[in-house]
Amino acid sequence: MTMNEGDQRPYRPCVGVMLVNTNRKILIARRCGGDVGAWQMPQGGIEQGETLWQAGLRELKEEVGVRSVRWLAESKDWHAYDIPQELSRVLWQGQFRGLCQKWILMAFTGEDAEITLEGDHPEFEAWRWAAPSEIVPLTLFDNCGIYERVLEELWPQVLSFDLNPMKAAQRI
Repeated sequence: MTMNEGDQRPYRPCVGVMLVNTNRKILIARRCGGDVGAWQMPQGGIEQGETLWQAGLRELKEEVGVRSVRWLAESKDWHAYDIPQELSRVLWQGQFRGLCQKWILMAFTGEDAEITLEGDHPEFEAWRWAAPSEIVPLTLFDNCGIYERVLEELWPQVLSFDLNPMKAAQRI
């Protein structure tokens, strides 16, 4: 059941990125001006004509300055959730009822100094690497259970990859 049952508006197609480092920690960032608990993984809309990979790369560059990545996997399913109508009006002039996200798993192949929150339109004020067990408790509202499902699906795949930045993505 959704919060906006009967709502015929479409969901906004989005990409979410689970970026892991060689220590098998996940990049999360805290939203600007938000609640102290408003941590999240990089994510954002898929623009017209973009592939999932292109959208993921763009979001990483725009939000956290990251370019040094390697594709590992993607979620099997799209994950949709509604947002309150008032928030939809503020964010998208009411065009969408919520988000529909496909998640991609990427390995970070750079150095931490590459990560920067000082883009043209900063969305985050802090970042950190977190253990999988920390992700859900650190998020403000857990994106309606999406993070739990994404971690359940993608984390076992993290454990199966050699994350050495000098190697191609290979299962171990």
